[in-house]
Amino acid sequence: MRGVVCLGLVLVHLLSWTGADKQNRVKLRETDKERAGRLRAGFGSASSYKMGVQAEEGVSGRPGSRRAGGEGASPWRGGSGRLQDEGTPGSRAKISSSTGSPNLLASFAGKNRVLVISAPHESDGYFRMMMSLLKPDVYCELAERHVHQIIMFHQEGELGGKVRRVSTDGRVLEEPLDTALIPRLMSFLKLDKGKFGMALLKKTLQVEEKYPYPVRLEAMYEVIDQSPI
Repeated sequence: MRGVVCLGLVLVHLLSWTGADKQNRVKLRETDKERAGRLRAGFGSASSYKMGVQAEEGVSGRPGSRRAGGEGASPWRGGSGRLQDEGTPGSRAKISSSTGSPNLLASFAGKNRVLVISAPHESDGYFRMMMSLLKPDVYCELAERHVHQIIMFHQEGELGGKVRRVSTDGRVLEEPLDTALIPRLMSFLKLDKGKFGMALLKKTLQVEEKYPYPVRLEAMYEVIDQSPI
């Protein structure tokens, strides 16, 4: 009789242990599902965070886009791809058919004086002497007096020249002189062909002084400073 009772107690104990084990397995499975759900949610939030950071930095979430201010446009590139000095003339001067005065001179009218230097060729002795007086350190003084230069060579086979515009800080901005203008300038300013000559023009384009030879700049400054315009 005692043996039967002991056997019954053992069976009851085994059954209760088996049921508890099944419940623990069910709980473990539920816990694993919850963890998996949390991990999926975590991955989603990480992606959202990345998109938020990109939005703050100006980067689109699409793969084909670029960051604003990064590779899209270089600060070193402008609209035209090159730089131009403010004092550089934009177009070549033309000759006016109405007044006989070249438009090149008209571009200086009312704003600048012009020193026109004429010589048969570049190796002319008077011309070389005058160029030795026009050293780089004098251009600030010329800029203060709004004096620009036109240099021209009028001998046949040596036609050429330069237009020198002087900026307010004394920088020289050169451009080639159209050789078609040289005979008109010579005639308009009454400069002798085959000889060295200079003409200092007022801002009204009237001839203020003419020089058949090189002169010291101080003497020229005296004439300019005494003139109202």
